[in-house]
Amino acid sequence: MNIMDKLVTENLARPKNADGTVDWETIFERPGSGLITLVEQAKSLDGLRACAMVIIDQLFTRKNDEAERERQHKVLRELIAAAENNGELESARADVIRMLRSIKQERLLKAAAYAANKGRRKFKRKTGDDERRDEEVLRQMFGAGKPLMMIAGGLTVLVVVIIGVALYFGGQSGPSYTPEPAPVAEVTKPIEKTETPVAKPAQPSKPAEAAPLYPKTIHFRPMFRTISTTRMQKSYSYYQASVVVANKDAYRRVCTRIPALKDAFNMALAHAHPERGKASGQDLAKANAWAMQHLAKKIGAGIVERVDFYMDGNSEFRPRAVPCR
Repeated sequence: MNIMDKLVTENLARPKNADGTVDWETIFERPGSGLITLVEQAKSLDGLRACAMVIIDQLFTRKNDEAERERQHKVLRELIAAAENNGELESARADVIRMLRSIKQERLLKAAAYAANKGRRKFKRKTGDDERRDEEVLRQMFGAGKPLMMIAGGLTVLVVVIIGVALYFGGQSGPSYTPEPAPVAEVTKPIEKTETPVAKPAQPSKPAEAAPLYPKTIHFRPMFRTISTTRMQKSYSYYQASVVVANKDAYRRVCTRIPALKDAFNMALAHAHPERGKASGQDLAKANAWAMQHLAKKIGAGIVERVDFYMDGNSEFRPRAVPCR
């Protein structure tokens, strides 16, 4: 293991939060030894590439991470190739740091979801214990040696038999009923038929015109950023990106490039978001413009008509949005 592998592995093996989740904020941002610091220490494009590749390989080590690991490597190759044409190390370094912070935000979101569901899983386990205790009580009531399903089946058959017997003897008891013959109707003079005017068929109502499908707004899953960190807890601010497409072809193009758009949105938000505190309207407008510029490079110019970022609390914010459902 070379020195770079050792540094990254040691960094990833260390801190955890009080709830048992990995402290990704510290792993990425710790001054002096965080993953971001390792990237900042790269002295050349080759060193930057090597450092970022090792970090990606160490972050995505599971078997089902292969596709995502390859996608991150592809993004890294594109960033380095663009920088090699211009010879801009600092620009490439900033882009790689945004990419890593995008990965960090995904990890933080998953850790927060895990911590939130932890109590729910404990409740389910407790409920399962209560169900097993109830089953034991039934076993004691109806015979400890008999399987519970056999007892339940026997009770069902017994109930059906009792109902059948009751219906049978209930049907046989009591005097038989003989219906009285119906009285013969008197012969009456037939009523002359009179012609009734035939009503004209109603004119079918004109169907309402369907609402136009386009332009269409596609909402993406919410993202979050750390706005403050104390010794006891961290505070987050949630944002959502949406794009407007004008036609079916543009919609299909966007829906087949969801990962590329997510990367662009995370990088745009990282580029425009202040280091501490929530983003202002001016910051979100800056993120909108930055995302539009990079989407033109990623999926083609003119595919997306507009990009909008919303903060949690805005009427357009949709926390359960799923793009291209």
